Amino acid sequence: MFFRKKKEPLLSAEQQAQIAYAQSRIRQKKRLYNHIVYFLIGGVFLIGINKVLKYGAEYDWYLWVLAGWAFLLAVQVAKVFVVHRFLGPDWEHAQREKLMRLQQERIRKLEAEVAAELPLPEPGKKKEGEL
Repeated sequence: MFFRKKKEPLLSAEQQAQIAYAQSRIRQKKRLYNHIVYFLIGGVFLIGINKVLKYGAEYDWYLWVLAGWAFLLAVQVAKVFVVHRFLGPDWEHAQREKLMRLQQERIRKLEAEVAAELPLPEPGKKKEGEL
């Protein structure tokens, strides 16, 4: 009872990180595909309102709505498929390492400055006037 063997995790930390990354990518792509479907259904609906129901029939306003919506859809496509390649997890890892290196360098410089300005007394040496 007291000496039970601890169970090792089934997945390593690296595997868990890979799974989390895969799930976030799946979620991004699922949202994009849902957006494409909504765009197609919404486009048909807007065209129907403008042309079939003759709402604002003297002007093709649905083109402006669809153009704006298509722009937003293009931004989302670029974010999921283009920007992610350049600013993905590899880029994040490299930036994290770079910032950590810079921070360690700054800490070393500050420690050197402090050591130069306020040197620690050497053990065993007594100040003048001490017994």
